[in-house]
Amino acid sequence: MTAGAEGGDTWFSRGHVLVIGAGGQLGGEFRRALSARGVPNRGAGRAAQAGSLAIDLRAPDELEQRVVADRPAVVINTAAYTAVDRAQVEVDEAMAVNARAPAALAAACARCNALLVHFSSDYVFDGAAGRAYTEQDPVNPRSVYGLSKARGEAAVCASAAPHLVFRTSWMYTPGGHNFVATMLRLFQGEAPVRVVDDQVGCPTWARLLAQSVSGLLATTQAARIDAARGLYHLCGSGHTSWYGFARAIRERAVPPARAALEPTDTQRFGAPAPRPAYSVLDCGRAQRELGVALPHWLDQLQAAMPEFNAGCVDER
Repeated sequence: MTAGAEGGDTWFSRGHVLVIGAGGQLGGEFRRALSARGVPNRGAGRAAQAGSLAIDLRAPDELEQRVVADRPAVVINTAAYTAVDRAQVEVDEAMAVNARAPAALAAACARCNALLVHFSSDYVFDGAAGRAYTEQDPVNPRSVYGLSKARGEAAVCASAAPHLVFRTSWMYTPGGHNFVATMLRLFQGEAPVRVVDDQVGCPTWARLLAQSVSGLLATTQAARIDAARGLYHLCGSGHTSWYGFARAIRERAVPPARAALEPTDTQRFGAPAPRPAYSVLDCGRAQRELGVALPHWLDQLQAAMPEFNAGCVDER
């Protein structure tokens, strides 16, 4: 689907791209990927910077008006309330950012005929299936965070806006607050690092995700994107547990890890918010219908680790 359209009537050829949540992991990678392709883009977030659009995701009416006034050709919404445990008590803020804000963005995009690219989460599933989830599987979130993401994606999919919604999972990138960075920091300590071994999913490097989606939009006619609007899974292929992910990180850590790594289980770990035990996503539809796929999660990690290690400080 993606062959030979760059320079034609793509969504990118119609105007600038507005990246919501540009200061986050995925938003920053999108701005990097778009700039590398020469695509005009600007960031949007609560902290206004030179050339950026100041928005408040907790104020949906104002958010809609600001986006309409900006008149982007494409809106990429990477913003999310991601504090899974804190969302159990900060319910309204999680719902505002993850559910009501996407609905407002979809309304804005419908008004100005902009494409909305929105990202959701594997946590919309309960993890009880014991097999990879497809887009046709019913959602059944176990946490407030998961419920808020489910409501957000549903609002976008039900809207009149041209849209693509991508569920992804276990995202990381150098320079961000994420599992890889946390593990590398803990591995330089003395205390054993305990990680759950009974939650299974698909680690995803945000850089490859942003590059893949940017490439899709740069090389595909807008009409074909419109015809393919809907919900897709897109994450690293293969799967592992959090413990397996941590072990792969430890094996590639520079300087070498000092702390031991020990498996534990969800009950002993005792996190406030329940997580799905098996949230592996089947990404076959994205490959068949959009022509996009990401490498195996271990290959992604191998490629990302030199940059992570370059930022790791040995404090001995």
